[in-house]
Amino acid sequence: MTSSIRFIDYLAVALSLGAIVWFFFVQSPLLIRRIGSYDFVPLQMRMTRVLFRYLSVLSIIVVVAVVAAGNELTGVPMVSSVVAAIATLTNALFVVPRALRAGGHTRSEERTEEENRSVARFASEGGGEASRLGHRLVVVFVLIQAAGLITRATHLVG
Repeated sequence: MTSSIRFIDYLAVALSLGAIVWFFFVQSPLLIRRIGSYDFVPLQMRMTRVLFRYLSVLSIIVVVAVVAAGNELTGVPMVSSVVAAIATLTNALFVVPRALRAGGHTRSEERTEEENRSVARFASEGGGEASRLGHRLVVVFVLIQAAGLITRATHLVG
């Protein structure tokens, strides 16, 4: 693999994994605890649109880098990259838009102050009852994407 293609591949994988970790495991819990889920949901909805556009571009870059490097089209680097890209694009094109529409309806649901600041409740249900399924599907596809990217990263490093 040429050094510039390898660098682009490393960078795209690292930026993708970094964005996932930051968005879901650092920024979201901190903001929920600080401002509560009622105020967090509209902000998170706008940031989610941006995140999945960004991740979609990076996932395509990873696949192109694997192809440009001349790796086997059936090998682990290609399969893991394609799995991550499919999960990302499925989220970006189908799951996230539906989850965001459902999330818009949850603002009218009443929450106690304790529920409003519960990171565990938000991780499980999203903004509320109306968005529960969509939120869980987003999380499932993000985990599939992360697994594909981690597998890709281990082959880059190894």
